[in-house]
Amino acid sequence: MDFQFNNLYGKVFTQCSMDYEAFAQWFNVEVPLNKALLTQVPKAISRLNQQELQEIRFIGREYSLFLSTDDAVVKANFLGDLNAEAEFLEDDFHLYTDESMSTCGLDDFAHLLNAYLTFINEK
Repeated sequence: MDFQFNNLYGKVFTQCSMDYEAFAQWFNVEVPLNKALLTQVPKAISRLNQQELQEIRFIGREYSLFLSTDDAVVKANFLGDLNAEAEFLEDDFHLYTDESMSTCGLDDFAHLLNAYLTFINEK
């Protein structure tokens, strides 16, 4: 996963490579609304790595983060409603959700999170 951080007018913007855009959205939308995530999520990752937890969820206003011992998933909260609507789409149509849900390994997400923390502490 490639990523980049920018500081524009005192606000940090995260960009992630294709297929990982939802992670960037989580950092751009949820972290500014709940700065406690910057301490809670690293602690949760540590507990997952030590097998103290099997999974944990951080439910946000627009995006939620799901962590397990193997994976990290960010999913837009509105997707739960859209899945029911998808049943009514014609056969040749599908919902575009590529930027609304992303998955990666827990280690990759931990690397992204640590890079984010380093960036905000250096700015």
